[in-house]
Amino acid sequence: MSYAKNNLSPGEKMVYRTSQHWILFIESISIILTALLIFYFSTVYIGGEGAVYVNYMAYATLFFGMFKFGHEYIRHHTSEFVVTTERVIIKIGVFQRTSLAMPLSKIESVEVNQTLMGQILDFGTIHITGTGTATSKFELINHPGTFRRKLQLASEMDEEDKEVTEAQTHQEQRQVRRLRRR
Repeated sequence: MSYAKNNLSPGEKMVYRTSQHWILFIESISIILTALLIFYFSTVYIGGEGAVYVNYMAYATLFFGMFKFGHEYIRHHTSEFVVTTERVIIKIGVFQRTSLAMPLSKIESVEVNQTLMGQILDFGTIHITGTGTATSKFELINHPGTFRRKLQLASEMDEEDKEVTEAQTHQEQRQVRRLRRR
């Protein structure tokens, strides 16, 4: 079960969930491809005993690239960016965890920064500013514009809507109790 689902309050519902973008893997894939090119050129152009030393360098580069890919894979699959009806929950990493749980009422602004490539591939950086000077920056977010829109919609939900949602929850609870009595 996800971190966000485990930390939901009673009556709190997820509005939107996203993760980090696949562009996170570009660096490690580039390192692995470089190692493979070194292997290729060492066997085709160098050959002999000189290729052995170059291959050691290629093995080191390949090992580093694979280690980095594994680290990025774990980071990608354990990152959560969730907007709920009451707050924003963000968690990144396993071994070095960064987490944020901020009530929607305490969020002053959400800034989205995207490069040209980020606009084309739909990824970017979000800056969440809370009341006071608390600012949190999260990079390589998948669909950052949608994340901001869903956050704004959830925070603009007025008190009547919250009361209607609470009343619906109470009605559902009453219906479950009635069914259990039968």
